[in-house]
Amino acid sequence: MDVSASPNRLPGEPALTPEQALKAYLASESSKIVGSDGRYIGRGIRFALRPAAWSETSCAERIWRITPSLQIDNPPTQHGIVLYQDNAFGSQDCRAGFGAVTVSRAESSVNLLVGDTASFARPSSFTAMNIDGPLGLDHETLRARPEGDIAGFAGRGLYGNYVLLFPPQTWPDAEIAKVKDLLLRFDIVELSHPPAL
Repeated sequence: MDVSASPNRLPGEPALTPEQALKAYLASESSKIVGSDGRYIGRGIRFALRPAAWSETSCAERIWRITPSLQIDNPPTQHGIVLYQDNAFGSQDCRAGFGAVTVSRAESSVNLLVGDTASFARPSSFTAMNIDGPLGLDHETLRARPEGDIAGFAGRGLYGNYVLLFPPQTWPDAEIAKVKDLLLRFDIVELSHPPAL
């Protein structure tokens, strides 16, 4: 998403830098995330991963590890973020052409052990995982790091919808205003699917 091309900019105003655009977005009403019960749960960024040029000769892409790096000056003591992945996710089909994604659905496991009088909970459409990592790494340094240790989504398909959430308890508006960028590195396992000779 190109947040620098703001439709609210007046003619002749300079384009926002990526950092300014992110700050403006996180301060806007559009960044507010509400849960399935309609309750405000924080500010966040919705994004999706889809097959692209880098995955043209890959298939069966699965998440292995995730490593984040928050770009911020004077971070709060607690700077954990929550990453949600839609429970409908997928990988490219190894028997089909580029971009053909096979979607799987993971159901919530909260109803596995219920007592005689318990009621069944409605399955969630997302699975959440707390993420935290080294602060202030640039793209190259993050790319060169060893495999990360955040493995909560290991084995799940890479492609799908995500929400990156800054919970309000640790991220009040004054702290969110300091965020300059957030880099996410997805380590994946995949199969090769090169064009036939």
